[in-house]
Amino acid sequence: MTSRTGLSRPTRRLTLARRLTLSFIGVVVVSATLVGLVSSLATQRLFAGYVAGQRTARLAQFQATLAGYYAAHDSWDGVQTMMSVPGWGFGQGPMGYGRGRGWPGGPLSGAPPSGGPLAGETMVLADQAGRVVASLPAAGKGGRAPGTILKPDQLAAGLPIVVNGSRVGTIILGPEAGLTALDAGFSHSAIVVSVLGGGLSAIVAGLVALWVARRVTRPLDALAAGAHRLAQGDLAHRVPEDRGDELGDLARAFNTLAGSLQRNEQQRRNMVGDIAHELRTPLAILRGQLEAAQEDAAALRPEALLSLQDEVLRMTRLVNDLQELSLAEAGQLTLRRAKLDLAAIVRAVVGVVGPEAERLGLDLRVETAPDVPPIEADPDRIKQVLLNLLTNALRQAGEGGRVTISVTRRPAPKGAGAPPDGPGPAPAGPGAEAAAVRVTDTGPGIAPEDLPHLFDRFYRADKARARTQGGTGLGLAIVKGFIEAHGGEVGAGNAAGGGASFWFTLPASPVGPRRIEPPEPGRDGA
Repeated sequence: MTSRTGLSRPTRRLTLARRLTLSFIGVVVVSATLVGLVSSLATQRLFAGYVAGQRTARLAQFQATLAGYYAAHDSWDGVQTMMSVPGWGFGQGPMGYGRGRGWPGGPLSGAPPSGGPLAGETMVLADQAGRVVASLPAAGKGGRAPGTILKPDQLAAGLPIVVNGSRVGTIILGPEAGLTALDAGFSHSAIVVSVLGGGLSAIVAGLVALWVARRVTRPLDALAAGAHRLAQGDLAHRVPEDRGDELGDLARAFNTLAGSLQRNEQQRRNMVGDIAHELRTPLAILRGQLEAAQEDAAALRPEALLSLQDEVLRMTRLVNDLQELSLAEAGQLTLRRAKLDLAAIVRAVVGVVGPEAERLGLDLRVETAPDVPPIEADPDRIKQVLLNLLTNALRQAGEGGRVTISVTRRPAPKGAGAPPDGPGPAPAGPGAEAAAVRVTDTGPGIAPEDLPHLFDRFYRADKARARTQGGTGLGLAIVKGFIEAHGGEVGAGNAAGGGASFWFTLPASPVGPRRIEPPEPGRDGA
């Protein structure tokens, strides 16, 4: 779908918020699954190690108990009865059956502890000859019959029972069926817990993802709506800047762009109005004089012709200034470059405005440093820049004031807006220096709100000044356009002792020959 502004608005089947939410949930589910699998495998391995350790400990306990029984009875008679008693494997030691700390007959009384093989587990006791003397379960209940001779490999799998240095028997613990079932149950429980934990994590992650996605996409939706409003002509619209992250930077950049567009639109409207105003007066004068001449049907007097000529020259100068300014801003201004001594150019322009300074009673001073490097520039353009700055300074200084123009050598400019007389590094070598000019007056100075707009077209700091006295308002804009066309920088501020201060820098002339462009066609060189 295309709006009236020409912007295409495709239908969004899956919004960014939903994509972020699903992405978060997917990551959490995959992570929970991997963690569950890894934890399940690790749990099984650890539990198997734990079971093996417990089995070894139980066998050692059984081994010690049976050794104590044999030492006490000097035979295996009655061992089947003893092994059938619950808890027989605990509390027995080498001192003999019934002499340990636990049950039975020990110093502690109470219920016997759980002992013996686990459910589903078999235990066989053989004497020194390999003959079965007892088993659990007993014969007839699934156990081995007494007197059965075990094979050597079966005896080798058991633990020997040693009394007084002699092997009196062997204990063999059968398959741990009960332990395997317990292990499987534990693993199943671990998997269930992992699945439940993953599901709960996915739910929590979904809620968090939904909150994060809405927090992330809300500024983007505001930016999209703001862009559509800008496209519809609402240049005053701004978006909130209450975030300190990249989205906040984007919102501030959007507002800066909107402000620039609004200012440019206002400047365009002001420029159209200013041009119309500048042309209205001379055209009205021309029309009045011509109508008067037509009514009188007589030739115009010489003074009337001079007035008409002045107005025509004024309109011509305005049109020429606008054309040159447009060419400079578009980077298409033709420059007739030549190697120049900037100090000599300054002295020549000062000689032109000197009589006007004397008429106003102004003190016009020139300060030139001895080490100013030569520059390559268009002499006519630089003269016009200097003439515009000095004329403006003479007007601002007022009667009896002072205007100072200084020419110095400075390092090459490092960034726009840095005044040339500020501290800076030493020149880095050939081509790393520049010539700087500063024009300072003792006038009222520049108001802070006027500083950002001094070089705008038709801008006047003194709104009450008549246009016939204040010029067209293009002088400083032309200064900026011409200096930047030469690769230099320009700026303005207030002097430390009061008054306004305008400055510009031009790169020093490079080493080696340079092609000199021919004069611009139709240019009078003024």
